Amino acid sequence: MGRKLMEKLLEQAESSKLDDVLLFSGHHRTAAISLYKSLGFKLKESGMYIKKY
Repeated sequence: MGRKLMEKLLEQAESSKLDDVLLFSGHHRTAAISLYKSLGFKLKESGMYIKKY
């Protein structure tokens, strides 16, 4: 369900021509982090994940 929600969110972000989507997640949330990485998000030094279009 999480993947479907994220995919829908990313579709909306792309159709809205957003430059970035930012995520904040605790380092202990390993399942969520794996999902974000599999969707193309990259970890920033600040601990923030970002996906560039």
